Amino acid sequence: MKIIKVALYKKSKTLFGRLIRLKQNLQWYAGRYSQYSHTELVFEDGLFFSSSETDGWVRFKKIKPKKRNWDFIEIEITNSQYDKILKFCKSQENNNYNFTGIVLAQICNLNIKKDTEWFCSEITSRALQEANLLCPYSSLFINPARLAKLLEESWKKIK
Repeated sequence: MKIIKVALYKKSKTLFGRLIRLKQNLQWYAGRYSQYSHTELVFEDGLFFSSSETDGWVRFKKIKPKKRNWDFIEIEITNSQYDKILKFCKSQENNNYNFTGIVLAQICNLNIKKDTEWFCSEITSRALQEANLLCPYSSLFINPARLAKLLEESWKKIK
């Protein structure tokens, strides 16, 4: 068995982050979940993976998280699931940030997707789907708050 973590960032450094948090506050999962503006996967070697608006693309990155700014959900998965997630993430590295998708899907609720562009919670969710987790949901419509709620309902380990 292996552990993969989903990191949930509790601040908003960017305009999109503030808009996402505002929109989340207006939805059914408002409350403590709406504090999140960004998500990352954290692999066992400590590398973070996501699509970052500030970096502009999908990347692996070494991050030294300040505990007060992040929450983490640990997910115990099989070696095979871990390998599938890692393989997917490597295949998406250096793709572009999905600026259009975050506005159309997350703000306007429109289903328009480019295959080579991702925003953070979209690619985090899609990577987990490679391991048959969160499969009933469209990753395009999963924002950081919804991801936190879905994962906490399944794993109940926000730290």
